[in-house]
Amino acid sequence: MNQNTALYYNQIISIPRKCIIKSRSECDTSIYFCGYKFALPVLPANMASVVDEGICKWLSFNNYFYIYHRFSDTRKFIQRARAEYWPMVSISVGVQESDKELIKDISESKCRIHFICIDVAHGMSDSVAEMIKFIKEYLPNTKVIAGNIWGDKESVKFLQDAGADALKVGLSCGAGCSTFNQTSFGSPMFTAALQAGYYAKIPVILDGGVREAGDIARAMIGFMSNQGEYSYGGVVSKIYKNGVNIPMVMIGSLFAACIDAPGDIITYSNTPQKRFKKYYGSASAESKQKTGQEVKHIEGKSIEISCNEMTYSEYYASIKQAVQSQISYGGGKDLSCFKDVEWRVIS
Repeated sequence: MNQNTALYYNQIISIPRKCIIKSRSECDTSIYFCGYKFALPVLPANMASVVDEGICKWLSFNNYFYIYHRFSDTRKFIQRARAEYWPMVSISVGVQESDKELIKDISESKCRIHFICIDVAHGMSDSVAEMIKFIKEYLPNTKVIAGNIWGDKESVKFLQDAGADALKVGLSCGAGCSTFNQTSFGSPMFTAALQAGYYAKIPVILDGGVREAGDIARAMIGFMSNQGEYSYGGVVSKIYKNGVNIPMVMIGSLFAACIDAPGDIITYSNTPQKRFKKYYGSASAESKQKTGQEVKHIEGKSIEISCNEMTYSEYYASIKQAVQSQISYGGGKDLSCFKDVEWRVIS
């Protein structure tokens, strides 16, 4: 890894390997993440303009991973999920006293929570490390995801040592984020994936930078290409099937473009046949206003994106087909093939 170079997904091209399947429909897109099996290695961003309670319910019942955002009444979300017997309950929290009170309430009520994501802009901090330990004390059976971080050795080691079960990697690569413009700090996602894959000994979510379906393969190739066959426990590993750590890929704007995504649908009189969706970063002024936060430290923006004219269900079907094609070009039958795919920088 060249420490002086940072690459985005669109700067990478993958080299095909021999196809070993007769039909792309044979390719297995499932992933083991923190001991759970999911149908696809992707999840929507935990943002108010990307997922709502109804979408999370659909994802839960269809075996797709999700994380509910932390900008609404999380207690009511948990209560309804419990009453309706959702297969999986996954939420986000911050690091404030109110978040700790929520954790205590969950513990006392004995609600079943599978995942909690500590969702802050700068995850390599003492407050996040303290929150990991706090959650583990009150909810020892819940998987804790912590982030966001760059994915370099220091940040990965920090959260691993703090006791996180999984990491969320990616800074300022989302279409609705302006952290890089405001602060100069950011993580071009292919290099972040490459480094995180080398250093991480726990599951990882690669968050941001996905602008097209091919970026899902680029994310996995970058993350997995530095892994040895037995780096993560070999074939007997309970978490990493086939001995490799396969990442989840978090996507914001592509899901926000769905018809049933929470963002408003916008039309213009001069182009009535064309529809747009409102998409805003969690740290944008609009998001803070809509969710009752104090409007300061703005590191996000509101944008209009073209509606893809698909429902979440239809878009997930299209993603599955794309990932199956990616596996076929990667020379495998499942996601583990990406550890052997070579790549080049587009000059």
